[in-house]
Amino acid sequence: FNEEAKLRDMYYKRDLNRAANESEKQEIYEKGKIEGKVDLIEARYGIREEEWVLSLNIKQLKAIDKIIFKEEEYQMFKQLIENIS
Repeated sequence: FNEEAKLRDMYYKRDLNRAANESEKQEIYEKGKIEGKVDLIEARYGIREEEWVLSLNIKQLKAIDKIIFKEEEYQMFKQLIENIS
């Protein structure tokens, strides 16, 4: 019985470590993805607003790529993105 509890504990810890690693990978991917959006906006408009980009939802982040080259003025671009829900 004691040996079975130890094995269960080992498997549980392994699963926790695996989940933590996957979560960390996803976080790094998302941060890189967000950083790319910030860089794209800065390259296009010369404005760097990391906090604003971090506040956007996934749908809004995806829309950046579609709208950024259509809109000349930054304020209009920003407003169009914010109006997406």
